[in-house]
Amino acid sequence: MQAIQCYDEAIRINPDLAMAWNNKGVAYHLQGNHSEAIRFLDEAIRINPDFGMAWNNKGNAYANLGNFTEAIHCYDLAIGLDPDDALAWNNKGRASGEQGNYTEAIRCYDEAIRINPDYALAWYNKGEALRATGDSVNADAAFARARELGRMASAAFQET
Repeated sequence: MQAIQCYDEAIRINPDLAMAWNNKGVAYHLQGNHSEAIRFLDEAIRINPDFGMAWNNKGNAYANLGNFTEAIHCYDLAIGLDPDDALAWNNKGRASGEQGNYTEAIRCYDEAIRINPDYALAWYNKGEALRATGDSVNADAAFARARELGRMASAAFQET
């Protein structure tokens, strides 16, 4: 992958460039090589332990490996660094839901939505968690909001 070669070159020039290590990890993650992604994300975090994005990305890699406990730990670290990281809250909700902890998942989605009320994916995920608890009325409302936001985003995209 050409992107990985570019990140390798950036790392060769500056081995302490945490963003390059992070991005290399994400590239491996996108290829499905989650264990290797974690290795590179760990290097980004070693260079900059306060790099919330790298913690979030490491959580994603663990989640894709099915290790939701470790994923939640990484998301908690990302959230600890930036409590207003709606993406990390949404991802923590997803991992919590995968563990069957729908109450926690809904709490996380609510936090993501509080931070970003127009976060369509968080609304959709909240609907899925509510449906899993049997709360079809609130699930339908969350799905409706997600659809509305999706239509709004689609219309805005078409206007540009």
